[in-house]
Amino acid sequence: MLVNSLFNLSAKKVAQCFQEGRYEHLDITLSTPISDKVYSLLTDTDISDFSHSRVIAQKTGLKLKLTNIDDYSRFRVDMENLNHHNIQSLDLNLEKFHDVADYMIKTEEGGKHLDIVGIFKKCLNENSRTNLKFLFINAYEFLPKNWIELINEIIPNLQRLSCFWVKDAGDGMNGINLLRNLQVLSLRGCFFDSRRNLQQLFDLPNLRVIDVSHSEGFIKHLLLCHGTLKNLKFIACRNSDIDEDEVRELVSKHPSLEEIDVLETSCNIEDFSDLEITVINLANNRSILRALDYVLNRVTGNEKEGLTDRIMKRIEDVIRDDIPEGFEEDLFWRLMMKVERIFSESKIHFCQVRFLCHLYPDESSADILRILEDHQNNPLLVKRQWAAQMALKNLSWI
Repeated sequence: MLVNSLFNLSAKKVAQCFQEGRYEHLDITLSTPISDKVYSLLTDTDISDFSHSRVIAQKTGLKLKLTNIDDYSRFRVDMENLNHHNIQSLDLNLEKFHDVADYMIKTEEGGKHLDIVGIFKKCLNENSRTNLKFLFINAYEFLPKNWIELINEIIPNLQRLSCFWVKDAGDGMNGINLLRNLQVLSLRGCFFDSRRNLQQLFDLPNLRVIDVSHSEGFIKHLLLCHGTLKNLKFIACRNSDIDEDEVRELVSKHPSLEEIDVLETSCNIEDFSDLEITVINLANNRSILRALDYVLNRVTGNEKEGLTDRIMKRIEDVIRDDIPEGFEEDLFWRLMMKVERIFSESKIHFCQVRFLCHLYPDESSADILRILEDHQNNPLLVKRQWAAQMALKNLSWI
C-alpha cells in the first residue's frame, strides 16, 4: 500500500508540473507505467484542462511513453500519433476515420469501407501491433466483412476484443475463430438475430470471459450452437434478455463456468442456490452483499454508481426492520467503508444508522462510542466504532 501511495503521489506531482509548464526545457522520456498514470491524470477533465494532443505527439519536454489509451473520444490526429508509443491496450474510435478519403476503400459493388489495415499501420508502429493485447473498437459496421481476418494478420497476439452497440452483431463476427489467443470477448449492447458465426466461438481454446451486458439475443442463440466452451469461467449478462431457463441451460452446457452476472435482468431475484456456481444477483442476503462487492471491485465506468445505488437500496430494505439471521456483518461494514471511499458518506447514511440502531437500541451515537472504546483489539467492533463516528460527525442522531 505504501509503494502504491508513493507511486500515485509521484504521478500527481509530475502531472501538476506538466500543467505548469515546468518540463518544456527538457528532452527526456518517462518510463512506463508511470507515463500511463500521469497521462490519465492529465486527461481527467475533472482536474485538468491540459492539452493531451501535445503529450501524445511527444511535443513536450518530458515525453511520456504510453501503453494504454482508453478514451475513444480522442481526435484522429491523436490516434495517428500513437505510433510514437508502445501501445498494448487501445480504445479505437473508427468513426473518426469514416469518410476520410485516405482511410476508405471502394468496393466492386460501388460502396466503400474503412481500410482497417491502413488505420492500424498508420496509428501503431510494428512493435505496438505485435504487442497489442487489448482492443476496444466501435462502429465495425463500417468495416469489410473479413475485418477480423485482416486484423489477425497484423495484430497476432490479441487477448481481449471489445465491440459495443452493434446491430446484427453476428454478421461482423465472421473469422472470430482465427483469434487463437483471445481470452476475453466483450459484445456489450449488441443485437443478435441468429446464431450466425457464434459457432466459431467454440473454436477458441483460451476463451474464458464473455461480456454481453445490455445485449439482446446472444444467450438464446449461443444455446442453439453445438459443443462446449471448455475454458469459459465467467459470463456477464447484466441488463440483458437472459431468463431463468437459459441460465440453467447455460450452466449445464458449460461445466467450466464459475460465475454469471445476471444483475438487472428478469433473474435479478431468482434463487439459484441449487447451482454449483456463483450467480451474481440480489436473491438473498448473502448474494446481495456479494453483488455489491462485485460491483465495487469489478464493474467500471458509468454503471458502477447506479448499480451501487440500487444495491444499497436493496440492503436498506433488508435491514429496515431488523438484522436478518446469518447476515454477514463484517463483510457489510467492509463494503460500507469502500462505498464511502469511492463515492460519499451520503450513500451509506441510512444503512449505517439503521444497522447501529438495531445493534444498540435506544443508544445515541456518543453512547455507542463509549460502549465500544474498550474493544480496540476486536476488528468487528472497530468497524462498528467507525460507523458510529461517521454518524456522530454527520449528526445522524444525538
